[in-house]
Amino acid sequence: MELFTNGNMDKYYIAARIFKQFGKKWNVPDNELHTAMIDLSITCAEEDYKNSQNKVKHSKNNGKQKTSKKNSNICIVHNCIMVNKKISIIYGMPAFGPPLGYEEAKENNFPNCDDEILGGCCVEKTKYKNKYVCKECNDVRDSWKNYWNKATAHNKQ
Repeated sequence: MELFTNGNMDKYYIAARIFKQFGKKWNVPDNELHTAMIDLSITCAEEDYKNSQNKVKHSKNNGKQKTSKKNSNICIVHNCIMVNKKISIIYGMPAFGPPLGYEEAKENNFPNCDDEILGGCCVEKTKYKNKYVCKECNDVRDSWKNYWNKATAHNKQ
């Protein structure tokens, strides 16, 4: 997949021109202007990369739970029977996102855990969603979080 398509390069070029015009109008020193332009380019590239990865993820499983093809209540990762459980839906923008690497670890190692579901910015009447939950996925998730907390604890001191 080509990350920097023509449309994305146009977007970066336009943003750079706007920054340059802004800098001239407000007498921003060139070195500060260049730093800001680089930051903007990196931010745009990161956003494009995240969007491309989301498209790839959704095309792999069409946004559905990872379950075996034969039986929808069998976890494809742990090959065990899952329980149908009522999961809370959280609306609005979360104050803090998941730890670094959590989403990738979740997708590969504990996709059917009972994490709360992000419902988006617009609050709806639906407060819960039924979902098949794997006990093994929950155990692996808890172990991953414990390991991550221990691994990052030394940075907090």
